[in-house]
Amino acid sequence: MEGKNNGEMREAPMSQVFETLQDRYRDLVAESLSTIPDEPFLESVHTLLNDIRQAGAVVADPGERSLLRAYMRFLATLLHQTGLQVPEVDLLPPDRERWPARAPASSRPPAWVWGLVGAALLVVLADAIAASGGIDLRALLAEALHVGDEGHNRNKAGS
Repeated sequence: MEGKNNGEMREAPMSQVFETLQDRYRDLVAESLSTIPDEPFLESVHTLLNDIRQAGAVVADPGERSLLRAYMRFLATLLHQTGLQVPEVDLLPPDRERWPARAPASSRPPAWVWGLVGAALLVVLADAIAASGGIDLRALLAEALHVGDEGHNRNKAGS
């Protein structure tokens, strides 16, 4: 990651940008625990906050972006505790060209379509049965009782 001086991030693999920022963050945290924050330290915190903010445009991975936001919140809290003005701590939105490709559209219809198809078939079946004069359930039950089963005989009564 180059361009610390002019405030711009040069193109680099996303993981490399993230790893570089993560290393710089860890170094600053270790330094903050070992010494009292002085002017050069606070300036390096400001610089890192600005670099992390700009890295939002090149880091598209949601997990890495989440960690970068957490780093920014911690560093902003550190600056706030020293009484300094906290710079903007929002990541820039990711560059659309770096977004992962969308998954191809599924060729299967959505599940709700099958519900509509089933309902339409029920209506068609009910209309067909009504048009044919209906099903004579009395005759079916009488024959099933006559044969001695509960309508499960596939050969005669229930068909």
